[in-house]
Amino acid sequence: MGSFVNTDTISQACLAVLSGQQTLASIAGIGADALEVIYHRGYTAWCADNIDQAISDFGFLVLHQPMDYRFHFAFASALHQQGEVTNALNFYGYAAAMKANEPGIIYRIAECLYALDEVDATRDALDAVILLCYGQTDRLELASLRQHAEEFLIRLNK
Repeated sequence: MGSFVNTDTISQACLAVLSGQQTLASIAGIGADALEVIYHRGYTAWCADNIDQAISDFGFLVLHQPMDYRFHFAFASALHQQGEVTNALNFYGYAAAMKANEPGIIYRIAECLYALDEVDATRDALDAVILLCYGQTDRLELASLRQHAEEFLIRLNK
């Protein structure tokens, strides 16, 4: 005898994921702590230049918990480091859509746009980074990012 597959249950789960009521992680019973363990494992792999492992971990996270901008940013960063600029740009875009006031994401978008020879769009992105950095004076670490963006813009305008 074959096993019975309840297609109604599967359909309901798919609908719940597509409507944003659930994630694959919640359906699979993967809790927030487990997702953080995978995130840290991916980050450790990325720092060790084990990009394939980082992409695997961050890709898993994006699929299973797509509402965390950090997972999209990390996945994009690993893709970017591997030279997958167009794919990285897509995932940086998703991260930016979720965390629009994060200038670090926009800076990475500018890098991708530049690599794709989209000079005008690169300028626009760098202008946005600079404005976002000035708008968040409480975050001291953004001064360095603003300086990098300004220097990038100067080089671009030569």
